[in-house]
Amino acid sequence: MSYYWVYQNKTFEYEREEEYLWAPKKTKNGKQTQHHWTRMKEVKKGDIIFHSLNRQIVCISIAKDKCIESNRPDKFDDTWEREGWLLKTDYYELKPYFDYSRYADNIYDLQPEKYGPLDKNGRGNMGYLFQANEEVADYLISLIKKEQTDEDIINLLNGLETNSKKSISKKIENNIPNNIETTERDQIVKSRIGQGSFRKKLEANGSSCKICGLNKNKLLIASHIKPWSESADEERLDENNGFLFCPNHDALFDKGYISFDNKGRIIISSELNGSIYNGGTSH
Repeated sequence: MSYYWVYQNKTFEYEREEEYLWAPKKTKNGKQTQHHWTRMKEVKKGDIIFHSLNRQIVCISIAKDKCIESNRPDKFDDTWEREGWLLKTDYYELKPYFDYSRYADNIYDLQPEKYGPLDKNGRGNMGYLFQANEEVADYLISLIKKEQTDEDIINLLNGLETNSKKSISKKIENNIPNNIETTERDQIVKSRIGQGSFRKKLEANGSSCKICGLNKNKLLIASHIKPWSESADEERLDENNGFLFCPNHDALFDKGYISFDNKGRIIISSELNGSIYNGGTSH
């Protein structure tokens, strides 16, 4: 199974109504083609397509078969060359539409390095049909499912999620040599699954250690509140699930020697000398 992302814009209503995708073979002058048009020939029966309109995922569709050669639909204007490819799909409209702009940085980190749907600023690349991948699909489905109100759509998403080959982190872990120790494996997975984006979001709230105020950026560590191993994929990329710490405080936090109460005050384990922290609360 492969995954794709399509930008439809002014053709969306026509394509949704009759459940298809259409792309021209060449530019209007007939001299040039584009990768985002020829990608129509890569789609196979059962492949999943995310439909984007105005920075929202509005539909998910499943390809019925490979594309066929087909002239421009009658409802389209003559902006495009007449000869093209048509792909029949089953459309499933989301209720409500999913605003992915909130997660654009994370999607960018997960998408294929080449021909992904978003640019480095989180905006849509110019074109029609782009490559997605399992990582993007799993991430989007897990987020979209939380907002849906239609039971049929929720069941569809559950099915797509079940059919996905591996979770994001599992796929990465499987590519790490077996002789790498557990601690180092965790660090590799973190760095490959959007740690850069996670860190940037934490830095937006202040580039200093949460506890001691150290502001040497290169020394700070992006630490998860809910442990990495226990977090869902979206939680691993959620800036509300983390702090920036200096190496010492990161180690103490990671081992459970320090924590925070609901008012943000430090809670210090009785195994440590609480007097080293002003205002700390031992337990």
